[in-house]
Amino acid sequence: MTYVDNCSVEILTNSIQLLNLSDEEYFSDIYANYTSNSKLKLINPLEGGSPKKYFNPPKQDYSKNLEFGSAIHAKILQPSQFEIIADYQHKPGGKLGVFIEKVVYYRKLHYPIYKALLQASEDTNYYVGKLKGRILQNTIKSGLRYYLDYYYNIFNLDNNKTPIVLSPSALISVQDCLQRYENSSICSFLNKQNITGSKEFFFEQVILLHIKVTLPTKQSVIIPFKLKIDNYTIDNDEGIITLNDLKTTGINIQYFMGQKTWNEKTEEFEGFLGSFQVYHYYRQIAVYLYVLQLLYGPKYTYQANILAIESSGMYNSSIFPISNAYIKKGIDEFKELMCRVAF
Repeated sequence: MTYVDNCSVEILTNSIQLLNLSDEEYFSDIYANYTSNSKLKLINPLEGGSPKKYFNPPKQDYSKNLEFGSAIHAKILQPSQFEIIADYQHKPGGKLGVFIEKVVYYRKLHYPIYKALLQASEDTNYYVGKLKGRILQNTIKSGLRYYLDYYYNIFNLDNNKTPIVLSPSALISVQDCLQRYENSSICSFLNKQNITGSKEFFFEQVILLHIKVTLPTKQSVIIPFKLKIDNYTIDNDEGIITLNDLKTTGINIQYFMGQKTWNEKTEEFEGFLGSFQVYHYYRQIAVYLYVLQLLYGPKYTYQANILAIESSGMYNSSIFPISNAYIKKGIDEFKELMCRVAF
C-alpha cells in the first residue's frame, strides 16, 4: 500500500523510560491510550484485524490457556513475588472465577453491589445483559464462598508475596507443569545464565516510549507505546544483551516454530506455520530487541530466544534462538502496522 511505503517511523529515543510497574498498573487506565505489540494485532489484517477492532477492542474472554500461562509466567519469572495457593479448593472454574475477582475489585472501589456486578459482567464478558433472575441466583450460589474469601483476602501470606488462586483443575495442571519445569532445559538455562556472577538480570521490566510516524502528507503523529519484557540479561564481560521471552503453547513443542525456512532467492519464508508464525511472535521479539538496542546502545551485541513450554500433555519445553531474518521481518511488520495506526 502506497501510504505505508511512503510512511516513516521513528522511536523518539529521549522518550524511552525503563520502569518497574506491577501488572495492575501496567494494564490500568493510566496507560490505556498506549499502543502495544499485542494491541497491534487488532489492526493487522493478517491477524484478522481492522481499524474498527483497533479503536474499539473486543472484550477479552476468559481463556484456560491464558490463566495457565499467567500462573506459569509468575512462578518462573517472578518467584519471589508470587505464591500459588496450593490448598484452596473453592475458586470456581472458567469465567465465573475471573468474574468474581472483578466484582471484588469494583466493590473495593466502593461501587454499589449491583453496579459492581454489571461492570464485572462487561469486563469479563460474563452473561452481559443477562445477569438477572435464575442466572444471577446461580452465579451467587456458585460463587459466594469464593467472593467472601477473595474479598476478605484469606490468602494473605507472611512473606508478602502476591497469592495466585486457581480452580482445582487449573491448580493440578500448573503444579504438574512446574514439577516438570524443574528438570527442563529452560530451568537449567535461566539458573545458569549468571554462573560467573557477571551478568545483570531484569525480569518483567516495563518500557514506555513515544513513536513518531510521518505520513505521506508530511503530517506527523506521535503515538505512545508500551512493552513489558519477560527477561533480559546484560553480560558486560562479553558485551552481549540476551532477550528471553517465555511462551506457553497448546501444541506439541516440536511444531512451535513450524518448518519455515528462508529462501534467499525468493526472499520469502517457505514451509508450514507454527505458533511462532501464526501469532506473529517474531514481531514482538523484533520490537523488544530493537528498543533494547536504543536503550543500551551499540557497544553491545544483541540476541533473542523464545522459551516455550507445552500447556498440556507432558509439558515438554524447548529454547528457540531467533534468527536475524525473523528480526528483520518483525521490524518491517511493526513499521507497517504503526503506519496503519497513524493513518
